[in-house]
Amino acid sequence: MVYAKHKSAVALVVASIACVSAYYVPGTYPQEFRVGAVLNARDVKVLKEKIDKHYRINMALDNLPVTVYDLLDEDQEYVRPGFELGYKEGGKYYINNHLVFNILPGADEPYYMVVGFEVSPCSIARKAGEPLEDIICGLGDDSHVAPQEVVEGARIVYSYDVYWLDSRIKWTSRWDAYLRMPGGKVHWFSIATSLLVVLVMAVIVALILVRTVRRDLAKYEQLVIEGGNMDAREESGWKLVTGDVFRAPLKSKTLAVQVGSGVQILATSAVSMLLASLGFLSPAARGALLTTTMVLYVLLALLAGAAAVYCWGAMERSYNGWHSVCGMVAVYYPGIIMGIFTLLNLAIHSTGK
Repeated sequence: MVYAKHKSAVALVVASIACVSAYYVPGTYPQEFRVGAVLNARDVKVLKEKIDKHYRINMALDNLPVTVYDLLDEDQEYVRPGFELGYKEGGKYYINNHLVFNILPGADEPYYMVVGFEVSPCSIARKAGEPLEDIICGLGDDSHVAPQEVVEGARIVYSYDVYWLDSRIKWTSRWDAYLRMPGGKVHWFSIATSLLVVLVMAVIVALILVRTVRRDLAKYEQLVIEGGNMDAREESGWKLVTGDVFRAPLKSKTLAVQVGSGVQILATSAVSMLLASLGFLSPAARGALLTTTMVLYVLLALLAGAAAVYCWGAMERSYNGWHSVCGMVAVYYPGIIMGIFTLLNLAIHSTGK
């Protein structure tokens, strides 16, 4: 039995609810803790589909995700949480039913804190009650142990080991291995090249624009000097759009709502990234980033309303009826997104998944 822990609002939104598993960590010897039911045709089909899709099982100890990588190896580019549900070999499917947990306690005396959580999954075909002392997992030589195949009528026996290993990892740096990103080197040459291309193109466009403006202004000044009647002459250049430049668009309210929503999203992203870069949003706090983003999005609705009203008033040259603009900012895009997700959830729910 797996029991659900507290359900936060963020966990419900992203459908990520942490549960208490049936594994008992303090044990230091092989343990058999669960004998599964006999697999029927439906169970076999579901397991094979999940193995084909490379489903991973995620666990956490003291808020640290489990991983199959060696946390003490500093040469690894990245550490991926979780472990594979099973694997496919020779056209057959096997499930990882035996887990070897390596728990790494920190050496910050007088307390010992968990700074690493590793697992070595393997597949072992055995019957309930058989001895577990001779099980060797993760050595790459499974010739002495037959793997547990996923077939109809099989009864899977789950077991696990727990080992405590010395570690030189400090408590303050226990997340460093998880936060390493593959290919994290900055490509300065590519960045400099892109910036140079953008700068050259901007200068070329600016020169063309300045030359065009100067030529038009010189033409108009020449007409004034000659004393000609400019109104009687055929309008050309920028004079052709003098009546349309400051004319309000047909759907100015919709445009203002889009501007306000964009300002809200931009401000939310900027503040969230600033807080994350300053270290206020620790990865140890599950859902902290998403919670902060949701709260900031709601609070910055005031900024979105102000930006939308200002934009709409500048186009219409009047602020009469600004209440409707604020109301549209609050419900326009959030309502559209909510409707889309509601339809998707109903469609998924109808399939029974």
